[in-house]
Amino acid sequence: MKKHHHTLKIVPVFLVVLILLSACAIPASAPQPAAGEDNASALLRLDPPDAAPGEPDLAALSARLQPNSLTVRLDLLEQPQVEFSTELHLQTPAARVTILIAPDLSVSIQPADSNLLHAANAQWVTSTGLEVQLNSPKPLPADTEVSITLRDPVSGQGLDEIVPTALSAPAPAPAQVALIFWNVMPASTPAQALRRWDGAHTGPVGQRHGLKHLLNAASQAGLPITLLDALTPQALAALELLGQVDTLRGLQQQGLVAFAQPSWGDPAACQIALQLSQSAAGDYGLSAAPGVVSGPLTAECLTNPADFSFAWLGQSAQTVQTFQSVSLLPLPYPPYDSSAAKEFAFTQVDGKRLSGAILRQLLQNALSADPRRVLVLGGSLPESLFAEQSIATQLMQSIEDLPWVRVLSLEELRQIPAGQAAELPQGCADLFCSPNSANLRAYTPAGQPAEMSLAETQSRLREALQSLPASNPFTRETWRAYLTLTQPASSPERAQLQANYLGQLGYPLYALLWARQPTPIARCDIDLDWDAEAECVLANQSTLAIFEHRGAALVGLYTLESQSLTRWIAPSSTLALGLGDSSEWNLTTGAFSDPGTLPGAFTLAQDTRVYSSQITANRLIFNLPDSADAKVFELDDDGSLIFTWAGESNQNMDIPLIPPRASTLSPAWVQSVSLQQEPDSIRLNSGTPVTLTLNHAEMIDTVSFLDTLKYIQKPEDANQVFDEGHFLPFPLVHFLVQVQPGATIRLWVEK
Repeated sequence: MKKHHHTLKIVPVFLVVLILLSACAIPASAPQPAAGEDNASALLRLDPPDAAPGEPDLAALSARLQPNSLTVRLDLLEQPQVEFSTELHLQTPAARVTILIAPDLSVSIQPADSNLLHAANAQWVTSTGLEVQLNSPKPLPADTEVSITLRDPVSGQGLDEIVPTALSAPAPAPAQVALIFWNVMPASTPAQALRRWDGAHTGPVGQRHGLKHLLNAASQAGLPITLLDALTPQALAALELLGQVDTLRGLQQQGLVAFAQPSWGDPAACQIALQLSQSAAGDYGLSAAPGVVSGPLTAECLTNPADFSFAWLGQSAQTVQTFQSVSLLPLPYPPYDSSAAKEFAFTQVDGKRLSGAILRQLLQNALSADPRRVLVLGGSLPESLFAEQSIATQLMQSIEDLPWVRVLSLEELRQIPAGQAAELPQGCADLFCSPNSANLRAYTPAGQPAEMSLAETQSRLREALQSLPASNPFTRETWRAYLTLTQPASSPERAQLQANYLGQLGYPLYALLWARQPTPIARCDIDLDWDAEAECVLANQSTLAIFEHRGAALVGLYTLESQSLTRWIAPSSTLALGLGDSSEWNLTTGAFSDPGTLPGAFTLAQDTRVYSSQITANRLIFNLPDSADAKVFELDDDGSLIFTWAGESNQNMDIPLIPPRASTLSPAWVQSVSLQQEPDSIRLNSGTPVTLTLNHAEMIDTVSFLDTLKYIQKPEDANQVFDEGHFLPFPLVHFLVQVQPGATIRLWVEK
């Protein structure tokens, strides 16, 4: 179709568009503006999708009546593939006039000597919106009728029409859209955070992509969006690292972004998940809309004050329904279905505008006149074209440019009266229809299925955690780790991986029990992680250390001061899992399934060799059978841990530390960590300082999220060589040390 801007008279187009856009904000229930009122506008009629493919298909007729002019806008459903001419008919009680608009937008008035009009022009204001400006010598009556006929310019055959409609006719309700997004910041490392915010070559079509571009596009178009899981502690920690919490806060204050209170992880733990996200959001100065919750929620979590949520209710569900007195907005697919997410992303969009299928569905929704019918667009953000930089702005603007479509804010969604009682689809136990992995069994490091099923392990962990004070920061951190390791998985492989590592939460649970009555412990006969292999425990009244025989690794180090328990060393899997190449996973090797994890300190990642142990009151010796290698750990009276390498050759070892003040449950965690390195020591300060003193040992490398601060707030550069800390789970600090025979390392937490 040709789009020449041939006019008979110059018109201030920006003013026309501005006034038309303001018409979109008038609710369907609002009174019809009086004829002749300044800036009055109205959607006059909707037309069913009925044209042949490729031919022009009228969707809507709008008009704005002013004292000496009438602006008529007709909107096509899609950009047609053929040229057409337009006949616009005006009928008043006293006269009838026809405005003929050729494909090149030249305009003529018939009869030419009509006293009704004295000038007319036409122009395309969008790719599918044709605006006709009519000037009259005197005001047109409010009962003037407008009709449209589209014709083949050669044969004169009619292609589509809108029947006569009075300017004073009640406005039909527009199609209702909700822009809903989830997986908005699934990040556990600086690399993931930057990629999900402003990633290079990472979107569905391989271009720059991320939450930044969605927010920019929504802001420029003035369209409200709802983010379902931006307030999880992990997402907030990533946004804090990126320096973007203020951005979200500002958009929320403008009414452009609204948040649900998210649950995540094990659906049976949704109550504690909601509490954690609410607390974290408040600490960051953000808040969810009152009563709005989201996530894999079970019926038990849909209690007062919750009154609105989101759910997968089946393919055909598009109306707001009720479930246990909570209104549910149907989602277009189950949120954990990754293949459906990818398919839906391309179903929604064609080029840089909504697809024909979506537009037809919207038009049919509007014609149904059902106020409960809402079409949800958006979806999982990593797969969504709404966050594609090359598409997002024009896509959002194309939606705003449709006068027959209204994008609803979260508050407007909450005002929709719920209809029929909802039933979750068969096989769905929660609102997100999470995959059921209850019958999985973790593998032990020896390659054997665990005695308990995943469901039994989760039940034991939940029961233990629920018996502890929820206000305890250490308990909250353990809950966060539990929810991370029980996140519903989109693939069987991911579910198995998480199951293999879940038992490691037995370490902090044991520490919590010890902290209730701290007494000396020296034993190597207790299985804390349900992997059919015994761990060693060495403790005095202020320090608890847990060791695995495989790799002779220190897998847990905890200190107690003034009844406050602090974690210093733990497997990296309690922060993040599955960061490496999934093709390298070996899912039958238990807690060694993912080579990208750091299992503990004074070992290497994949050292699965089984050491023998000898333990006394404050001393633990690990010997490697058929070898002279030995590791010695001692607890000093001041609470420090002393490691001695009794091997015959130099050895590299990992020492991962978790700064306690850098909890991702707390704001300003990025600024809470500092490092001071000397030739024979390194001091990590995070509220409570910890010092590593080296004797006959060399610090080879120090890696942390601090390494990434110099480029974390810039767009991701595909050519940038990032430091290793960019790929490390935050807030972990990783020391790589080389020890000589007889070397000692003293780890001392200052009191």
